[in-house]
Amino acid sequence: MVETKKANDLASQSILAGRCFIDTENSGLYTMQYMKDAVQRINVEYGLNLTDEEIETITKQVEAGQRLFSKLYEVDVDGVSPALKIDPAEKK
Repeated sequence: MVETKKANDLASQSILAGRCFIDTENSGLYTMQYMKDAVQRINVEYGLNLTDEEIETITKQVEAGQRLFSKLYEVDVDGVSPALKIDPAEKK
């Protein structure tokens, strides 16, 4: 179960960082098979040893997350300055 959570976290980070899952040339969304392949690559790369059932579950969760966040990629941010908070404690 801990490995499943770790894989979910890694997949979510990929979505939030805009990596892997957005196809700007086509519909903006990748297929379920592409998602499954990405989860399998993460599984191998990080040695999570997930079962096929866990991979399927994570794939469905990642796909749902992608659909949720896909609207953010449609927002025109040209000319908008990024909001940035710098924590003084991190400046060491």
